[in-house]
Amino acid sequence: MKSYPITKVILLASIAALASCSAPSKLQTIIIPTSSGKNSQLSDQIFNGVNAYRQSKGMSDLQRHAGLDQLAKNHSEYMLQNRGKFKVHGKNVSHWGHEGRALIAQQRFGFQNTSENVAAAYNPGKSAASVLLQLWATSKAHRINLDSSWPYTGIGTAVDRDGTVFATQIFATARTGQQARRERFNQH
Repeated sequence: MKSYPITKVILLASIAALASCSAPSKLQTIIIPTSSGKNSQLSDQIFNGVNAYRQSKGMSDLQRHAGLDQLAKNHSEYMLQNRGKFKVHGKNVSHWGHEGRALIAQQRFGFQNTSENVAAAYNPGKSAASVLLQLWATSKAHRINLDSSWPYTGIGTAVDRDGTVFATQIFATARTGQQARRERFNQH
């Protein structure tokens, strides 16, 4: 039997092209368990406080996403571990790595746009959630995120030995079906 390498290449390319034209698959959701303990309780308090703030402005509640929670928690732990090494805001908070978190949110969880708020509260005691929310609500740049129409959020905290609380809140929008199809098409 004669072998026609170019024919095989064309046949394989045609099969691959046809396979990529199948109906778009549904967005895959990856479930990541949230942490437990004091940090989780604090994150819950911040989440509830943010939604109460939004309700007072006539806005809809944010929906919590476990994957975004984990990204936010990881960043809060990063800020704690690198405390004092940043060049902005008292050297304790930073948005460093936001592009990476945004990429993970897009590729793993199907989100299109993200933004984040970060803060550190120095030994705020039992009112940590209110202190952090107040920091964000009184800052024009952070308030923009609180007041925008984001549907999803994730919140993570880390508490240092001296009681300093580091918090990250990530906001996100999901890709629409048309955007997901366009992105899928552009990958091939």
